[in-house]
Amino acid sequence: MFYDETGRLRTRRDRAPLLPWTPKDIAVLMRTFPRDTRRAVMRLLPGRSWPSIERRGRLLGLKRPGREPISRFLRKSGDIGFSAGMIIADGSVMETWISSGGVRSKLEGGGPRKGAYYMLPQVQVSMEDRASLNRLAKMWGARAAFCQKSSVGNDVWRVVVSGKKAYDLLRLVLPYLSGEKRKKAMYLIKKYKKRRSIRFSSLLKFKAFRGMK
Repeated sequence: MFYDETGRLRTRRDRAPLLPWTPKDIAVLMRTFPRDTRRAVMRLLPGRSWPSIERRGRLLGLKRPGREPISRFLRKSGDIGFSAGMIIADGSVMETWISSGGVRSKLEGGGPRKGAYYMLPQVQVSMEDRASLNRLAKMWGARAAFCQKSSVGNDVWRVVVSGKKAYDLLRLVLPYLSGEKRKKAMYLIKKYKKRRSIRFSSLLKFKAFRGMK
């Protein structure tokens, strides 16, 4: 089923015919699929769903770049200890959610799409010391972004990793954690051991750290 331009729920039988792949489309796919982000590829191929693009890419023998594990950046024990110290002092171990509905609607064309919700682990550190945060961001393969102004008017910066990176990070820093943050880290490591994100049907069903004792 899908939603049409009026927001009404339709069946696959009502769906418009699939767009044919032109030589120009194939050239764009071959150039962008192996190296560009999903969003960038879909912007250049409007009206196509990502599964359709993936299927065509596989038929052409194209491969997507894999996400680099955080262990590629965070190797030295000193860096792992530094990361743990930053999380303990100015960080948060979180369980959050994302929705792909709006992005899918915008990129794939047509009317509103039903939201797809996913819960996932997240780790973030916020502070005014941008130099230290830039160092941390480099270790995590991320970037430090402006967050807000502090109560005294200073800039506050933040580094965030989610999903697989957050899961791998928590496994690395777990021996250094204690108290509530260690408890949360252990919960997330156990919950997301098989899948780094878990789909759920409604925001009403999401509650961070549900069932944690």
